[in-house]
Amino acid sequence: MAIGDHQIVPGYGLLLPEPVASDLNQLRPSERDQFLRDMAVVGDALLECTNCERINYEILGNAEPALHAHLFPR
Repeated sequence: MAIGDHQIVPGYGLLLPEPVASDLNQLRPSERDQFLRDMAVVGDALLECTNCERINYEILGNAEPALHAHLFPR
């Protein structure tokens, strides 16, 4: 999980897989499961830490050809 110096939305973060993959479907099933579980766990932590109502999750891959997930507390 990466948190930038400039926060567009307080608590915003970026989740990156290890190993790096171009998209979710490139990962082996166990790696895919781990990435999605990690995304949910980070979302749970953001819910608790920010007192937001929900987390918006976004995986696009339009501009950056490496898999990453944006997490936006709302």
